[in-house]
Amino acid sequence: ASKWNFLPFKPGLVGGHCIGVDPYYLTHKAQELGHHPEIILAGRRLNDDMAKRVVTRFIKKLHYKKIDVKNMMRVKVTRHSDHFLASIYDWDIILFVAGKIQKILNEGSDIPPRRIVFPRHEILKALKKHDGKKEELDLRAALSRLQLTGIETTIRNEDGQHGAGFGFIDSWGYTTRKDVKEIWVILSNWLYEGVCAKGALLMVDPEYFSMTVVSAIFTF
Repeated sequence: ASKWNFLPFKPGLVGGHCIGVDPYYLTHKAQELGHHPEIILAGRRLNDDMAKRVVTRFIKKLHYKKIDVKNMMRVKVTRHSDHFLASIYDWDIILFVAGKIQKILNEGSDIPPRRIVFPRHEILKALKKHDGKKEELDLRAALSRLQLTGIETTIRNEDGQHGAGFGFIDSWGYTTRKDVKEIWVILSNWLYEGVCAKGALLMVDPEYFSMTVVSAIFTF
């Protein structure tokens, strides 16, 4: 697309699996067959080192500008060894649950629970997905990524000297009977408090989930 100027792509964060995942499959298979793909492995080592390189350069810039880093807010994101990081598409599930909590808050009818229960077809419809076996498995995988992506942060404290560690959700589960197919999600306490804080989150309009990738680019 960028070659023919259909979309104005610029250097930035890389998404998808072409660079981040596929080389591991290729090198693993190559080594099984007795070939050592040094060029591919060298490229992986270079890419794997980029995060450290960027952070190092960033910290040097902060020191150069005499910015005190000790009291800065920090965020560290890690993944479970058997799972990928939660993606921006997985985050739509959090927005869906947060919308449920905000609805209860806006109605003023009750204190919203951390455990939110909803029909499976409702979230699949909101995410513009069919209610099929593949979509169910994809949804389960997304919930697992949200649970197992680890966050450590000093956000929401005044001096930055204490922190919190959590996943986006504490736990989740399915209720599947002949007449009922429900999902329950318990947000992490840190995230729940953030959603419930007055003015911290706008109500998530259902039309948000109708946005295409292109319209989201121009909106945000």
